[in-house]
This record gives sequence, C-alpha cells and structure tokens, in this order.
Amino acid sequence: MNNDITRFDKYLASSGPAALVVREHLIPVEGSDAVLFPPTFAAGDGFPGGYNIDGDGNAPKIALIDTVGAQSNRIEPMFAEPEYAQLVPQVVIQAGGKFVNLLHASHRAGDAIVRCTPLQTKLEAAFKELLNGNATALARIAPTSLVFGVWDSRKTQAKMPRLIASTIRAYDVRRLTRHAQFNPSLDYVAEGVLAEPEDLRDSEGKVIGKHPFAQRGFTHVPVT
Repeated sequence: MNNDITRFDKYLASSGPAALVVREHLIPVEGSDAVLFPPTFAAGDGFPGGYNIDGDGNAPKIALIDTVGAQSNRIEPMFAEPEYAQLVPQVVIQAGGKFVNLLHASHRAGDAIVRCTPLQTKLEAAFKELLNGNATALARIAPTSLVFGVWDSRKTQAKMPRLIASTIRAYDVRRLTRHAQFNPSLDYVAEGVLAEPEDLRDSEGKVIGKHPFAQRGFTHVPVT
C-alpha cells in the first residue's frame, strides 16, 4: 500500500478536477429482490411524512435509503475513537456534569455549545478568516467542520459546503404493505376476567371508537 500522501496533490491543484465522483451499485444483503425498510422522515413543507419515495404515475420510483447528513453524522464521530483520535484535534467541552466532544456536536464548530465557552473567541476569528478565503485557523481547531460542512448561522454567517457527500438511493422500487395480528393470551371477557363497559358497542355490536382494553393489551388488535 502506498502511504505517500503527496500522490493526491494533483487532485488538489488549481488545475485539478472540480470533484471526484464514485458511483457504486449496491444490493441488499438478502439479494436484489429483497424487501427492505427505508428510513422514515417527519412531516413538513408539504411532505406528509414516512418514506421518501419519488416518482409519479408509471414512472420508476426512487427511494431514499441513506441521506448525506446521516452518513456524515456517522463518519465524523469515528475521529473520536482511539484508532483515529490522533488525526484531528480533540476538543472536549464540559457542560455541567457532561463532557461533549466537538466531533459529536450537531452543528460542529458552529454549534451553540461552543458559544458558551472561551473557545468561541478563537472560532469567531477563524470564521471571519474563512469569510476572507482563509480556512487555516478553522482547520487547526475543527478540521472535520471543513470536511463535513459548517455554517456559523448565529454570528458571522460564514458557511463552508461539505467536501464529502454520500447518498444511497434505491431505484425502481415498489411500495409494499404488511399486516399483523396481535392475539392476547386469553379472551379476558369470555373468561369473565374483565367486563366490557355497557356503552362500548353500538346497536350493531361494533365497538364505538377505540377499545379501552386494546390500550392495555387485553384484546385482539390488527396491525397495519
């Protein structure tokens, strides 16, 4: 294995490429026809919530499997582990009785937790230098903020787009449904253990609203 890092200099030179792109075709561990469960997302901005699946009508559907942010949030904390800790500065902030590594902060060098520490002065100066095109000071304090992106949204407004972006999508997918049935250990009403409320059912014998026993696991419940 070649450990000479100068071999990458050609990619970083002003005459080098604008980006390096790698596309890798993946399949689920159970095979290309396997059923998988994508992540679900909260509702907002016209999105109803649930799976992020794009494509209308008969067009092939595309499902988002892994987001840019999720991958970054898994990769960055690895630099706090003993195997990689020596590669980047370990900035640990004490908040009350808790210690938070900057590598675990949600907004990296721009996180609110930093603004409550003496480090804020140095970081503010570093962000101001970043606005002038000089990332050296920030690289000395929080280099991963440059790699995975940072925005000093509460102070200088300095913003650095991420250098690494990784997304996983599944193409030509079909949304499937599944159903299940919960069965209690016994029929509590039939065995005389519990008595149904008199106003539980309508004239046709159907339960009005939600069955109170279902909340405690005392009756049959279909799951969709």
